[in-house]
Amino acid sequence: MLLLWAFAGALAEGLNALTRQWAVTWVYQYRSKGTVWLLIGGYLFRLAWLALVLGWAFSRGPVPGMAAFGGYWIAHWMIILLISRSRRQPE
Repeated sequence: MLLLWAFAGALAEGLNALTRQWAVTWVYQYRSKGTVWLLIGGYLFRLAWLALVLGWAFSRGPVPGMAAFGGYWIAHWMIILLISRSRRQPE
């Protein structure tokens, strides 16, 4: 069951990463005046989504909550590692 909570946390971070990528791509392509509100709205959506997942996990107890947070944290750093490796210039 703890692995399921860790997966739920990792899935929440995966959704966060996809929405961040979409927002940055949209801002880069269209550069309209409403982009600040798009970024703020996306941030609030991601914050609410993560609060919902972690709140649900912590409502089941501290151990499932920490498992969900651990899954989120590991997925977050793995995504950063993957992005940094894909952006490196060949020597």
